[in-house]
Amino acid sequence: MVLSLLYFWEFPLSDKVIFGEDIGQDYHLGNTTISEKIDEFVPDMWSRQMGGYPISDEIRHNFFPTYLIELFTTHQRAIGWRYILTVAASGFGMFLFLRQIGVGQLASLWAGIAYLSAPTFMTFTLAGHFAKMSVIALFPYFCLCVDRGMTDGFKAARWWLLFSVLIALAAFSPHLQMLQYGLLGIGLFFLYRLCDLWREGVAHQLLALRAGLFTLAVIVGFGLAAEGLLPPYLHVKTHSKRASGEESRRTEEQQLALARSWSLHPEEIGSLVLPEFGGFEGAGGANYYWGRNFFKKNSEYFGITVVFLAIIGLLECPRRRLAWFLGGFFLLVLAFTLGGHTPVHWIAFHIIPGAKVLRTTGMAAFLFAFPAVILAALGLHQMLSSQIEDEARERLSRRIVITGGALTAILALVLIAPVGAAQSWISLFWQDIPEGKRQIMVDSAQWRTAGALISCFVIASASALAWARIQGRIGPTLMVAGLAILAMGDTWRIDRIFLRYEEPRRHLDFRAANPRTVAFLKQQPGEFRIFPIPHYGIMSSPQHHLADATIATGMNNYTMRRYDRLMQEFDGVLGVYYARYFQGQQSPYTDEQLLGAIDPLLDLINVRYLVVPSGIRLETSVYPEVMGQERVRLYENTDALPFSYLVSDAVVATDEDQALEALRTRSIDPRQRAVLEAPLPGPLPGLDADRVTDELYLAEYNAVEGRIRLQSSSKGNRLLILSHNHHPHWTAAVDGSPAQIVRANYVWQAIYLEPGEHAIEFDYRSQPLASARSVASVSLVLVIGAAAWLFRREAERSPGMTAPTVE
Repeated sequence: MVLSLLYFWEFPLSDKVIFGEDIGQDYHLGNTTISEKIDEFVPDMWSRQMGGYPISDEIRHNFFPTYLIELFTTHQRAIGWRYILTVAASGFGMFLFLRQIGVGQLASLWAGIAYLSAPTFMTFTLAGHFAKMSVIALFPYFCLCVDRGMTDGFKAARWWLLFSVLIALAAFSPHLQMLQYGLLGIGLFFLYRLCDLWREGVAHQLLALRAGLFTLAVIVGFGLAAEGLLPPYLHVKTHSKRASGEESRRTEEQQLALARSWSLHPEEIGSLVLPEFGGFEGAGGANYYWGRNFFKKNSEYFGITVVFLAIIGLLECPRRRLAWFLGGFFLLVLAFTLGGHTPVHWIAFHIIPGAKVLRTTGMAAFLFAFPAVILAALGLHQMLSSQIEDEARERLSRRIVITGGALTAILALVLIAPVGAAQSWISLFWQDIPEGKRQIMVDSAQWRTAGALISCFVIASASALAWARIQGRIGPTLMVAGLAILAMGDTWRIDRIFLRYEEPRRHLDFRAANPRTVAFLKQQPGEFRIFPIPHYGIMSSPQHHLADATIATGMNNYTMRRYDRLMQEFDGVLGVYYARYFQGQQSPYTDEQLLGAIDPLLDLINVRYLVVPSGIRLETSVYPEVMGQERVRLYENTDALPFSYLVSDAVVATDEDQALEALRTRSIDPRQRAVLEAPLPGPLPGLDADRVTDELYLAEYNAVEGRIRLQSSSKGNRLLILSHNHHPHWTAAVDGSPAQIVRANYVWQAIYLEPGEHAIEFDYRSQPLASARSVASVSLVLVIGAAAWLFRREAERSPGMTAPTVE
């Protein structure tokens, strides 16, 4: 904990927050009363944003224990304290696990420091990925529980129960992909321990029992976390923009390419020895990254001292099966994270559940950092041993010199020829590197030189300390202290680049931004959406934010697949605006031409106002400016379709592509005629129907509880269009009787109405959520009951009795 506080020392001693890009710039979020925060604990059913999507089926970030901190401070201050606790827990977990497998106290202490300070872990702070860090911190505890569960006889039950609870905690971290990687990793460790016990002659019945307990613990863990697992998984797999299978409309090759996106590449592997080699985005916005991904704002580096000691550990550890398992584990995960560069990811893509809807394989890097740190601890343990025979001492000294010398020589090559070394690497692994990337590589030569110089010093010093220890020149405490200083200094030079602070008092509260514009929007009748130009990201700025506004665009992993496809129709126009106003590029198109290209879809998705920063003025007669007194301007779309409306005619498209094309080109006027993809239960009178007396009133739109109520009146059959995303969890009733919801206008919901006056109600009920809550309740009762039974059973046991073991 002390070391964790030192890493983040500016945070506890001030009112600063730790900046994270994905956390956003709302530094005053959560500045409310405790009672209001408790009310927010239960998630809403539905979100109005981005055409509507199910919040009920999202991951559960507020179920993680550290959420309690938010009751007493702001959201971002709570995340800062979570960082401190997470980093401390990661190092302590590694220490406990190493002690469990027989590593000495000093070596375990050093490894805990190396694990918690590794950039593989610590550099996630810049992106704000605290959930990833939580799973990485929990993984050593996974291993501890499984190892104790495999060897502790009767007392093993408590460890399996704890393992179940830890799985649930990881699920509520909440980062399900990191949890998947963590479970795959612990599955491999379990298989190793099972084989290890079998080779030691443990009875098959006991092995089967251990396998059964492991499986049961995983199932119970899933049960405890069911609300944070089942609904998100089903939604992402079937309805979100990442959906796989027929619903995704992607070929298997396209799905594989998506799954391989943001994988590691050979240049990142070189960065495991020298973190500056492949580069990343450095301090002050400097870009040193010349790799194949779009950008890089983290590092997989875990320390040159770990690399050095891990090689020694692999060669010298007397527990050969453990050493070779860890080495194989490292290589297997490394091959997986390389995506398309090896066949490992292709195999995993086809056999691992959920692999087809997940991406960013590079985030599994913690699973090769973990065995590397363990191997390093095993190597250090050997060096600290006071019972080394002369022959072994000579062999160990020789390997220290060779390993340290080889690593120093590699680093020296980069030091002497930073461009030439990188060019040689490129000639082997990336002959067709784009010229822009090559130029970044050349321009960052001085940066690589500085890094290589530091790394040479670190590895030379670590080798000298190891050699001096083996020769009896220094004691174990001095050696470990020296290695700890080297490890922290080596990793801190990378960690600090990704650690940034902000002072909330210097930033405007989002809720106070543009008050007159916000008041204007709230005064407008009906439900409507706004559309930011040139990019939805402007709404994440406190200068341009509009509190409580319903935004048509944005970024969310739970966005409905079809709505995400619809948003892609705007990319071309928004790209031109972005290049014009954010990159200073000239464009031959006028605002009338650009907006005219997307006008039909803006009408369709109920966009009543365009929002632009005050520094931008749109030259258009179609969208008159109605507000421009603050830091944003509003342009009104007087032709926007209402949130709910009645039509008297419909056509059935042959497929969804035809439906989108008809709406995009306005070959069909959605004010008069709907585009369907399946027949209605009854006829519609057609375009000539008398609709003058039609009435439709939106009585309630309660997204929190998932309820919409309307009242309608018409002389003939009508189709009621509701401008929010079609989703199977919505049901409808007309005058209390169930009504069929059909998909209309590519993304929206619709129901068929007969003549007369009607009371219509739409209700959102997630069956996966209801089922998940039932499963979680049963699992919680089982865990509490089992824990109570174990406590009582142990209390009744005779103090003189000892539990049987399988050792």
